[in-house]
Amino acid sequence: MSLEKCLIPRCNFLKEVLARDDEVVRVLKRSQRCFVGTIQNNIVRNLALLRNLGVSKNAIAYLVSNFPHVAFKVHSDFEKRVELAKEFGCDPLKWNFVSAIRVFSSVKKSSWEKRLRVYERWGWSKDLIMLAFKIFPQCMCNSDEKIMQTMDFLVNKLGWESEAAARFPNIFSLSFEKRVVPRCSVLQLLRLRGLIDDMPCLGTFLCPTENWFKEKFVVEYPDDIQAELLDLYERRVNVVDFRTMAVEDVKSRS
Repeated sequence: MSLEKCLIPRCNFLKEVLARDDEVVRVLKRSQRCFVGTIQNNIVRNLALLRNLGVSKNAIAYLVSNFPHVAFKVHSDFEKRVELAKEFGCDPLKWNFVSAIRVFSSVKKSSWEKRLRVYERWGWSKDLIMLAFKIFPQCMCNSDEKIMQTMDFLVNKLGWESEAAARFPNIFSLSFEKRVVPRCSVLQLLRLRGLIDDMPCLGTFLCPTENWFKEKFVVEYPDDIQAELLDLYERRVNVVDFRTMAVEDVKSRS
């Protein structure tokens, strides 16, 4: 590898894009694609294309730092991914635009089609899938098993409409066991006990930090229900079918 013709030009260019020298070193170590072809024909043109579309400096740095194999793609291939992101309605002025490029660069056509079939199986229309993708492109990177597991829990165990997940598709990237199950279970129990009138949107209680969630939905309630909520949240008791519980609760009151 020529120091003057290969390594130095790449280092100098990356220093203009990234904030720190250690990030430059990390990028060069992470991807062999950095050393394929010339930077003028690939990454220079790729990033120029993004800038011309209005993609922010920070979003470009994020793409280069975290997905150098995408940023260093052959320009003609990179252009196709950019066009796909635009066709799917992703806004270059928003961060998810570079995420969409990354997804189109990483997900094989066969895997993409399998994801479509999985979402359609749960009643999502093409428009709804496109909406979810625009919000969180990574929803097409989750495994079929993860999507099925999450949907089965929300729809069949908790009785939610499957379309509710389309507006917060990042839930498919959250830990099913550590976040989705305990938090949904706590909210459903609060509703069953009449302590909340309506279920909040999925994203409002699944995405915030653990401390925020516990303060908002566990510790602020009386001690008798708080202990029950905490057991459920920390998985010390098994999650039950809340729809069945609701029916039994109504019968016991009649």
